[in-house]
Amino acid sequence: LRSAAGHVYDFWDRVGRSIKRLMPEGLYARSLLIIIVPMVILQSVVAFVFMERHWTLVTHNLSAAVVRDIVYVATQVQEGRVQLDHSEGITNAVFEILRNARVLKPRAEPNMAVCWGGHSIGRFEYDYTKMVGYELGLRGLDICTGCGPGAMKGPMKGAIIGHAKQRRRSNRYIGITEPGIIAAESPNPAVNHLVIMPDIEKRLEAFVRVSHAIVVFPGGVGTAEEILYLLGILLHPDNAAQPFPLILTGPRQSAEYFERIDAFLRLALGDAVASRYQILVDSPQQVARAVRKGIEQVREYRVASQDAFFFNWGLTIDHALQQPFAPTHENMAALLPCYWIYWEVGKRLVTLGSPDAVYQRWIDAYASEQFANAVGRVLDA
Repeated sequence: LRSAAGHVYDFWDRVGRSIKRLMPEGLYARSLLIIIVPMVILQSVVAFVFMERHWTLVTHNLSAAVVRDIVYVATQVQEGRVQLDHSEGITNAVFEILRNARVLKPRAEPNMAVCWGGHSIGRFEYDYTKMVGYELGLRGLDICTGCGPGAMKGPMKGAIIGHAKQRRRSNRYIGITEPGIIAAESPNPAVNHLVIMPDIEKRLEAFVRVSHAIVVFPGGVGTAEEILYLLGILLHPDNAAQPFPLILTGPRQSAEYFERIDAFLRLALGDAVASRYQILVDSPQQVARAVRKGIEQVREYRVASQDAFFFNWGLTIDHALQQPFAPTHENMAALLPCYWIYWEVGKRLVTLGSPDAVYQRWIDAYASEQFANAVGRVLDA
């Protein structure tokens, strides 16, 4: 035992002498180490414990939401409780999925702002979405997005700061997605209510039914599809009297994007369509004020029509807009002009280029040889 103890003592003595040779000899340097080293160790331990706990909690909650919705929808379908052959049945199915996910609050005032936009946007556009989210949060509005990155993450992050400054609790950051999207991009950590809808069409209807206002930031083809989907609903004669705030906004660098969107909408749907949306550029406060004012009009209309605050039952959605897209030969043939047009537009614009990196990536993608080959295969089919 004495021999073993002696070996241990000699080992630690050698370690101590080695460390001592590495240590500074000056009093000032040693004083700094005495102060700094404990602080660094303490902060490292606290940061590791906090982040590990936070990520574990977020992963658990989001994973539980995915399992919950998959099991619920599968059970409902197997037991024949859903009727998807008519419009009312589809709307009821959307309602039941949202109700089961506990995102509908019956006794809450209208305060849900849905934010749409691209997941791959420039830094200046992302910062702008955070500023808008901050202003919405200051006004006590909850946020609902597609739950991914980019313009879906920015408004939530901004709203978190706005809610914190207002000492507001029980805030809702709702993410609504579907299997194809969530497989490609995971929910951002700000989401505290995640809902998995069965397909894109039911996801879009869920957005429209739970929202009291919709804010659209710059995006790509998916964002354009969402705008056209919503305007297709709002232009239905049965929805003419229903107020529905729709704000298109972005930083001043994105002004041209909305000018082209506006020109396309007027060309395709007529000038009257412009009465259903506002374009506000580089003004987060003005956007938040417009949303707040529009939600007050929504509240008055819901009270007068005796409709619920938490789910817009009175909105008429055509059955064709509720049908999921099936990739059959007939349906793909109907989409042929879309492929062809994007290819031709890409070929024309590639010679002109764009100073904006985001738009240049779009041009490069649709003018690329890979996309040309894909269009060729569709044409040959």
